[in-house]
Amino acid sequence: MTLLPALTGWSQRDSARIDIGWLSLDKGLTQTLTIKGAALEKMPFTNLSDAIAAWFYGAYTQPMTVAYVVDGNPVTDVDIYPIFDIEEVTLVEHAAGAAAYGGTQQELVVITTKRGKGKSGLRVAGQAGIVNANGNGYNTFNRAYHQYYLGAYRNLDKVSVGVSADWVRDVLPEHDGAQVHVTTPVNLQRWRLNGYFTWRPAKGNVVELRMGYAPQSVKVDLDTVSYQTSYHVTRDEPAHLLMPSLAWYSDLLPGLTNTLQAQYLEHSENFSYQTYDSSLTTPQRQVTFVAAETAVKVSQLLVRDRLSYDLRAGNWHFVPAVNFLYEHIHEKSAYATGYYGIAGFSNLTTPQPPALGSFNEQKGDLLYLSPGAELRFGRAFDLQGGVQMNLSHGRDSGSRTVYPYVGLGVDVLRFNQKAGGASLRFFGSYAQRPRVFVDDYSLSDFYHAGAPYSLADVNHPKFVNTSFGFGTTINTYYVRLQPPPVYWTEEAGATFTTANGQWQLGYTYQRRQFTTPGELGTIGNGPDSSAANLLEWKSTLHHIDVRFKVVDRTGVVWQTGLNATAVKYKNYTSFPPFFGSLFFSYSSYPPTGDLDNEHLSWTGGWVNRWQVQDFTAGLDLLYHFGQPTQIYANNYTVEGPKLNSVLVPNIYMDYRWRLPHAQVLELFVESRGLVRSKSSDLLDNRRYYTVGGSFSL
Repeated sequence: MTLLPALTGWSQRDSARIDIGWLSLDKGLTQTLTIKGAALEKMPFTNLSDAIAAWFYGAYTQPMTVAYVVDGNPVTDVDIYPIFDIEEVTLVEHAAGAAAYGGTQQELVVITTKRGKGKSGLRVAGQAGIVNANGNGYNTFNRAYHQYYLGAYRNLDKVSVGVSADWVRDVLPEHDGAQVHVTTPVNLQRWRLNGYFTWRPAKGNVVELRMGYAPQSVKVDLDTVSYQTSYHVTRDEPAHLLMPSLAWYSDLLPGLTNTLQAQYLEHSENFSYQTYDSSLTTPQRQVTFVAAETAVKVSQLLVRDRLSYDLRAGNWHFVPAVNFLYEHIHEKSAYATGYYGIAGFSNLTTPQPPALGSFNEQKGDLLYLSPGAELRFGRAFDLQGGVQMNLSHGRDSGSRTVYPYVGLGVDVLRFNQKAGGASLRFFGSYAQRPRVFVDDYSLSDFYHAGAPYSLADVNHPKFVNTSFGFGTTINTYYVRLQPPPVYWTEEAGATFTTANGQWQLGYTYQRRQFTTPGELGTIGNGPDSSAANLLEWKSTLHHIDVRFKVVDRTGVVWQTGLNATAVKYKNYTSFPPFFGSLFFSYSSYPPTGDLDNEHLSWTGGWVNRWQVQDFTAGLDLLYHFGQPTQIYANNYTVEGPKLNSVLVPNIYMDYRWRLPHAQVLELFVESRGLVRSKSSDLLDNRRYYTVGGSFSL
């Protein structure tokens, strides 16, 4: 048997591969769940996780439990892209993805953005309506929601260009009462400006420049009375996220391909908050004034390269590859607050507010090299493995640098038949990881504020966080764990698909173990230590997904999907002794002792899409059964009754008019949160009632 280099590589958005940022996976033999972006366009949202929760892991699909890779680039905020620019959303159920980006229960979602088809195109879309949070005897104001989009593209022989602009105004309705006066409603306004430029200088070479910019502001100004105290609250939070990227896909030689990508991120956020309250019952009117200012600025450079060589012998492919990743991070944040209380107007002349605050600056470099190899037989067998090597200076992993990963996919019905028949696939994967995460430098929204992680969590430089208040300075030092704990993920599953694609049934099993570092706290500048806490977190996940076409004939289609996810988790904690160096303390491992009991709850969704000629409709349902709650009793927080929640996050009806010259006009009505259980932990308590439409040519 003669080994030959494959004549085609994987350059530029190969639909047969999944690029997860540091590794390329075979899409057909990797367990995934995929949604078309068009299926999510009618639902109003400012955070993508709200729209995909019913399709993936239900209540466990939240902003802080999902990491995103867009067109091969790990991104800190997927919501810089409007849904109209997204082609498809794919949940990757593979340990190499979950381990590389995972926190305690983070899953990896890969986004493929749209590229215009044909010579040129234009799309205009808009949606507007009212939002309230009425229910359970609670009434709010009706506030206005808006989203408007404009996108265009042009394809030439060697060049393609596309641009889009999107503006969204989301709202958080306030309580409607005689004691509430609103000057500026609680509102978020965000621009999303995106574009791409693709150049094809020669066969097998593609260069692509992408640009994303999202400025936004969150504002409120209101007066209210509560518990015999009047309040005046103002908030102003401007922020922006800039994210340009450059990619070069090249076939260097027959079978030899290279992907080089660079991405820069700049994130800044300023938070200004003031509250002024006065007691209505105290004779001399107790007055308190609080002002807070926070500023965050982050810059990040990410460079990665993948070099692979595809050797072919018949239907067999052997593909050795080297993946390189470099990340530079620079973070700066400052916080200050001042307040004073006055027990009488005579003291208002010269208030002396005590000051509290902190300043933090961190800078570091992360370097990872990941050699690996893949053995593939047609569309029936794929075995891939390798190691991720942490070459960062001052790495958190102590003397350890090598973290293995392996994945296997087998389609037992495809060894002797061509693509198009029934498919029965089995999957398994395992990965260990160094402490590297996708940074959550995300724009704030009402319920899921952006939360930049500390660089010390990843690299543990000699880092001190300095805070001050009431004449005392407090330094917090981070310590190393010796020996370093192991962070691992393992997954297994199976998927059956009928020959005509009418049915698809899948099952996924996942186990994880994650341990946080300890902290050594001191007062002043001395090395005196206190006890440190280690927290070990383990989880087991089971997921079942069924998708099928109930009706599929000319002009009439009904597609439905039902999924269920159960996650059981348990925490362990310890207070091991620390001794020795200020920055490199040692501790016993593993930690011992239960922190709380095991918890088990079921969550998932039911999604439906109907089409009758040019009429379409959609209905999504979210549920969460058996969620533990906590109540406060006898001065203690104890476990309360289980909570069962049901929510309809998206229901719409739509009609399309097909006009001359390939033009399409579309109008729809939609509601988010129209039906919900009395008590719920799903999404939030707002209800949207909107109308919208689009025009494309």
